[in-house]
Amino acid sequence: MEGLRSSLEKINNVQTKLSVHVDASQVNKAYAASLQKLKGQATIQGFRKGKAPLEMIEKVYGEQLSSEVSQNLLQQALPSAMQEQMDKEKKLKFVGRPTIDHMHSAKRDVEFHFCAILENLPELELKDYKNLGIKKETIEVPQKELDEQMQRLTKMHAKTKTAEATAEAAVGNVVQVSLIVKDEKDEVIPALSSESRYFELEEKSPDWWLGKGFLKSKKDQNVEFETKTPSDFPIESIREKSIKVISSVKDLQILEVPALDDDFAKDLGKESLVQLTDETKSQLLEQKQTAQKSSLEKEAMDKVFAKNTIEAPPSMVDSCINDMIARYPWQKKEEYDSAIKNPKLRESVKDSAERHAKEIIVLWKVAEQEKIEVTDEIVKTQIAEDLKKDVTKDAKEVDKVFQSHGDSIRESLTRQKALEVLVG
Repeated sequence: MEGLRSSLEKINNVQTKLSVHVDASQVNKAYAASLQKLKGQATIQGFRKGKAPLEMIEKVYGEQLSSEVSQNLLQQALPSAMQEQMDKEKKLKFVGRPTIDHMHSAKRDVEFHFCAILENLPELELKDYKNLGIKKETIEVPQKELDEQMQRLTKMHAKTKTAEATAEAAVGNVVQVSLIVKDEKDEVIPALSSESRYFELEEKSPDWWLGKGFLKSKKDQNVEFETKTPSDFPIESIREKSIKVISSVKDLQILEVPALDDDFAKDLGKESLVQLTDETKSQLLEQKQTAQKSSLEKEAMDKVFAKNTIEAPPSMVDSCINDMIARYPWQKKEEYDSAIKNPKLRESVKDSAERHAKEIIVLWKVAEQEKIEVTDEIVKTQIAEDLKKDVTKDAKEVDKVFQSHGDSIRESLTRQKALEVLVG
């Protein structure tokens, strides 16, 4: 943007004050453009619409015009000034949405000025992030684990029938319930409460700690019980905490599990039970490899955090909180809209969100210090692999995805390469 001057004032390691000045000549041009646009809409007594003199329009609509010009100048000048400063300071990278600290009302023949508070990634020279001593063990799929997975597969394709009204819920059944879960202070925990939730009553089910409370219950029965969240519960703030469940059983279903044989495999589109077993084993192996990769990455991050002090901008943490809440299996949009504003829920995931934000900063610094570059060709090759397309033959389709999602894919690939540096 022409006629623009900007300067930065450091507030702290992750916040900066940006001061922006726009020359009076640019202000006058913005006034002329807004006035011309307003001319066709202005209604002034004694003149047909669009025929009133510009001087009169400006006199009548002066306050509205000043506000519109101010906003237009702000929208143009702010991103230009931010880019100008990042071009000057190559290591400077702004994140989140700017907060306008103060802004003068635009006036003809007068310089326009505003200040914005920006958050930036911290100035940091990452140290001791290589050769972390991460050990990678060989992964195998034990026969017992494979057998258990095959049994789970049959249950996934089991048919259900509604139990008799007098039947009591037993191991192997499925219950549908509505439930309100409260903490020790008698406050509702939104992440656990639901109008409709299914529990498979199996000891190996990840929700058994909660589902077992419905054993011996009947359809349409109200059920109340107290239990404790497990030590590995995803929300750290309520791990191993006592909770109270107030629930109603909506339905009770009995599973009719098919036999594990060639006929079952053919129903799933496989040639034989052998083929189904082999593919299931491959899937388990892939899952274990993914889990190992995640574990090694966490170990590497822990070691980097121990050797470096990382500060995350508040807006990054806030954004990570939003992402984490959005991943919950909300049944209705209204539940999500309420949860995203729930201060208690936001606070409960804040520690995890802050860690994630710090991880992003570490990977950004590793990529910068290692001079990791992901070219357009690499991004397009990844897109082609994801689409299962030929990068040359299907160039138009690949380019379409590249135009809309190329930047996010590049960022993801850059982080992955940075993680590979950490894990070794």
